[in-house]
Amino acid sequence: MDVTYQSEIIHRELISEMSLLLIDHWNEANDDMDEIDVDWPMYQSLQKQGSYYLFTIRAESELIGYAGYMIIPSLQCRKRLQAVGDMIYVKPEYRGKMLAIKLMKFAENKMKEVGANAISQSIKAHHDFSAMMRRLGYKLEEYYFTKRI
Repeated sequence: MDVTYQSEIIHRELISEMSLLLIDHWNEANDDMDEIDVDWPMYQSLQKQGSYYLFTIRAESELIGYAGYMIIPSLQCRKRLQAVGDMIYVKPEYRGKMLAIKLMKFAENKMKEVGANAISQSIKAHHDFSAMMRRLGYKLEEYYFTKRI
């Protein structure tokens, strides 16, 4: 199996490819009643500004996973330029093959290249992959709570 990792520009063809994966990702990772409604123009705008990066995994050119990061300066520590994980997903049939770990390492290297010096990644409590994050050298720093109002 020929697997590649790359940075990708968000464009019409990629949006079509990602749409099916995003629905599966949303259904797997979200336990609330919101429907997925992706703001593709905002993603594209942030990407053009250099504030959003999307990395993909392809097997034989088929899109099988992605990871996206927003680059934001810390308002509390001006020396920190942080890459904040927006989304990460690998199709279930490709899990357990170290592909997500390789994708994360690829993304980390690219984030360093653009000047980020910290990466944060949230993890759904009911879809916990913190063991993988620890293996990659991440540490638990805080809990994140949500309340629907």
